[in-house]
Amino acid sequence: MSRLSSDGVEKVNVVIKNSGRNKTDRYWAEKAVVSKETWNRFRTGKVMISFANFVACCKVLDLDPKELKEHIFEQPNLNFLGRARAIESLNSLAKTNRVIVIHGLGGQGKTTLAQKYLQELESNGYQVIELYMPIDVTNIPSAQSVLDEWFNQDFHKMSSSQFAVNLDRLRRILKEQKLAILVDNIESLLDENGKFIPEHTQYLELFSVLSDHATQSITIVTSRCRLLESRLRSVYNYAIPSLSQTDWQNYFTYSNVLFDEKSLAEMHSKLGGNAKAMTSLCGEIHMDFDRNATNFWNQCGADILALADLKDLVAGHIEGLKKLEPLAYSLLKRMGCYRYQNIPHIPVEALLYQLWDN
Repeated sequence: MSRLSSDGVEKVNVVIKNSGRNKTDRYWAEKAVVSKETWNRFRTGKVMISFANFVACCKVLDLDPKELKEHIFEQPNLNFLGRARAIESLNSLAKTNRVIVIHGLGGQGKTTLAQKYLQELESNGYQVIELYMPIDVTNIPSAQSVLDEWFNQDFHKMSSSQFAVNLDRLRRILKEQKLAILVDNIESLLDENGKFIPEHTQYLELFSVLSDHATQSITIVTSRCRLLESRLRSVYNYAIPSLSQTDWQNYFTYSNVLFDEKSLAEMHSKLGGNAKAMTSLCGEIHMDFDRNATNFWNQCGADILALADLKDLVAGHIEGLKKLEPLAYSLLKRMGCYRYQNIPHIPVEALLYQLWDN
């Protein structure tokens, strides 16, 4: 990826001025065989473009790309784009909290963020243990079986048949060793109030040990809802932020997708900056719209949520709402009486009318 240096921007402006043409004249984009948006990103030097497009834009001005001192950037990890600030937040929170719950809607990148953070902890001498909870509540392992697995596979010790004994042994290990533990999708264990469901209260005892201030461990939890057990100490619920419009812009650029800022801003706003939605859109645009996001938005913008991947994502949100916020789910169903084809905006008063039984 490349962009103009400050000196390069000045040289480009001089050549354009001497040509007698306007900076934004479509002539330049057509001659370079790039989109108008790519040309504008090139001439301002504010946003990176592909090296091939950078060279093409330089050639239409009869300028040597090397003389413009373009900056070549290493391809970033697209799965982790825009999360550097989140890592900084987790580092800060880990100084005073033993358990950090990364919570947010599905597709926001909670697990990706947690895994990346654990990789950094592992490079700093932590032993990493990962526990992935199944979505189906009927397949959730018991806390006793989880401890058996940790002792046998991770600690290389014989586990006890008594849960309380294993907890005491775990407490001693956590005080002596630096452990980084991931518990993914914990919402399967929680009720609508953020508390452990009755049949899995042993997990409350396990988390009581994990959240002890005396331990050297850090436990990262991912969940669609907050963990609100008052008996637990040293727990922080961290709401994962949505990706910014700039993050989306960088992702589309690195993915070699053509776009205009207005269409991208509308897509970002309509999908709430969701990370999974962003990657799904890029795949759809690459496959069916010849990498042109503007054409995609013009043709599919009104029905963007009907795309297969996004439909599944929305369905997951609604299913989660049904389990975690039954009152909100009930309100959502009642809102079906307002036909969106005829009523684009629903006033607050209209929503309040639907809360007649609350």
